[in-house]
Amino acid sequence: MRMGVSLIWEKNMETVRIETAGIQEAGTLKRAIRKEALFRRNQLTESERAKKSARIGEQLLMHPWYREAAFLLVYASCKSEVSTQEIICQAFRDGKKVCCPVVTGKRKMVFCMLEGHLVGEIMRIGLAAMKKSALGIPEPDADMCAHYAYEPERSLMLMPGCAFDDHGNRIGYGGGFYDCFLSENPMRTIALFFECQHSDTGIRAELHDMRPDLILTENGWRTT
Repeated sequence: MRMGVSLIWEKNMETVRIETAGIQEAGTLKRAIRKEALFRRNQLTESERAKKSARIGEQLLMHPWYREAAFLLVYASCKSEVSTQEIICQAFRDGKKVCCPVVTGKRKMVFCMLEGHLVGEIMRIGLAAMKKSALGIPEPDADMCAHYAYEPERSLMLMPGCAFDDHGNRIGYGGGFYDCFLSENPMRTIALFFECQHSDTGIRAELHDMRPDLILTENGWRTT
């Protein structure tokens, strides 16, 4: 009887070791895909990024999800990301309430509504008008701006990312902020990428990964 318990325990431990190895392998692969995709994105010239971002913005503004949304939850672009500056400004012109993320803790963020004067500054000098977070990301001042109140039927989120595959899986920056927020606040989501961020290697989705509803690149829409 004692031997039987021991064998079951050892078998279970082996299962745990196998599962842990699989998770570690998946994490290593994700890091490699992220690094490669970011390298390709960083190779785009400023002019190329501007032209591709403009094309992405044009397609987004024609989509019914954008037109129907009263609230646009959108990242403030930085470094070599798809630029959202013109999207933010146009959304404000279209009478939408524009909200940008503010990191508040580990895997935690809130969205704060941009005030008119801040959007005016963004139109004049760009997203540099926002303060920079500890991660170097432009953010509105959470103490000065109203917080987004959850209204999923009237909201659209635009997500950043590092890489995507043919199945619509997305690799972010590894912080889990969007996955955590969307698990608690589900809504329509569109991830913005440059085509060069596409990964031919399939991305292994984990249970906590929140797949965007749609992916948009300069070449058009991809369903997920």
